[in-house]
Amino acid sequence: MNSSIISESLNKRDFWHVEIPVQYARAFGVVSFILLICLGAHLKLFMPGNPVPITLQTFFVLMAGAMLGPRDGILAVISYISLGAMGMPMFAPGGAIGLLCLIGPTGGYLLGFILAAWIVGCITQKSKNSASLAMALIIGEIAILTLGCIHLGFITGMGLKSAFAIGVLPFIAGDIVKVAAAWVCISMTGKARTRLSVFQNG
Repeated sequence: MNSSIISESLNKRDFWHVEIPVQYARAFGVVSFILLICLGAHLKLFMPGNPVPITLQTFFVLMAGAMLGPRDGILAVISYISLGAMGMPMFAPGGAIGLLCLIGPTGGYLLGFILAAWIVGCITQKSKNSASLAMALIIGEIAILTLGCIHLGFITGMGLKSAFAIGVLPFIAGDIVKVAAAWVCISMTGKARTRLSVFQNG
């Protein structure tokens, strides 16, 4: 009787255990984060007189770097930007569309997404402890703000001081919250990160 129960439970376990090919798992991860970053762009808030909106894009970009690694994280971000540059509704509504987003005031932030995904992916791929994760997320966020500020000052001609006041200072508090939220979410998915690391190196 006991042996039949054990055999039945093993058969059920084997039935539900499905091996997903690495390339399919990686593709699913990339596509998922393309959609999530797009979703984050549409959850936006424009401040009066400020061309840079508050969005959840950075949250999902940092998540992509940590969860997918540098290679697939960058692939997800570049794919997202490329689709938006081709005119698809990927960027924050109410702003520029298509290629104008890349050369407009917020273009530097988009380029910063690529750098941030790479930085976060590289650091978290080498070390998966909580301190390294926090450091990676903070550096990634600083990279986004830095490139965004430089581009904003150059494109508008307002200079770095004014660009910092408009494109960085108003977002620091919110970005701290997003970094903390990303740290919590990524820390809670430790097993998934471990499994994805196999895909990153596969």
